[in-house]
This record gives sequence, C-alpha cells and structure tokens, in this order.
Amino acid sequence: MTDLILTQTADDNAEGMAWLSGEGDSMSADFNHGDPLLVDMNVNNYVGDGIYVFQVGSDRFVKRLQRVPEGFAVLSSNPDYYTWYITPDMSLRVFGRVIKAWKSSEI
Repeated sequence: MTDLILTQTADDNAEGMAWLSGEGDSMSADFNHGDPLLVDMNVNNYVGDGIYVFQVGSDRFVKRLQRVPEGFAVLSSNPDYYTWYITPDMSLRVFGRVIKAWKSSEI
C-alpha cells in the first residue's frame, strides 16, 4: 500500500498519509459512500480551500472548507445539502486534508 501512496503524493514520503472512506452522499459530486480517500494527516489546520477531515464539537466530517468573513463555510458537493458555517466561538479540530479521492460508479 505504501507504494501506491508514494505514487499519489508530491514527494517520496508516505509518512502521515492515511486511507479513509467517506460515509453518506453529501460529497457525491467528489466521491461516493465508501470510496477510498488519501488523507494527509500532517495537515492539522486550515491551509486553503479544500476537502478536510475535521471535528466540530463531538461530530466528525469530511467536507470542503472555505474561509469566509464569518469563519469557515462548510460545503457539501451534493446540492441537496445546505452550506453551514463554523464561527470563531465553535471548536474546530482539523485531522487532515484529502489529497486524492477515487470515485466509484455503478456499471
């Protein structure tokens, strides 16, 4: 598995990379339920717009984060889900940033 990670990363270091899978259909334009996601667990804070693994309160998410004046917009790629916001008074913990997603499809 390390060889696959190394072929998918910008450098030759697989340390801190992890395979996760998303649950549900909220990100279905980017990946589907159960699809493998390669996550850079070395990223523990917001470093720019992207898809992150993070926690707010006791709930964990795999969603797109975007900086906005209110704090962060939390965006789903499925238009059936609404955008919500993480404000400075909320507890945000970033676990990693998704760098690759393999999207499956029914054939």
